[in-house]
Amino acid sequence: CTACDAGTFKETTGTGVCSACPTATNSGEASDFLTDCICVVGYTGPDGAECTACDAGTFKETTGTGVCSACPTATNSGEASDFLTDCICVVG
Repeated sequence: CTACDAGTFKETTGTGVCSACPTATNSGEASDFLTDCICVVGYTGPDGAECTACDAGTFKETTGTGVCSACPTATNSGEASDFLTDCICVVG
């Protein structure tokens, strides 16, 4: 038997192919449930489902179901920002 690669999962035993995780999610090697696919940084949503990008002006530094955090006052970031350092000063 061969374990599924990272970013894939297989919920059944025996022969069969590993399925890709939904968009903007990832899983560890040998994952056996769709819910092992968790949102990557900069994206949010439930485990096992397609994740959505954090809105402009927010960021998310962790994987999983956490919420996107607002940038500090007078800063802004692009969509899907993954670090506080992505929040840069606005003009003026």
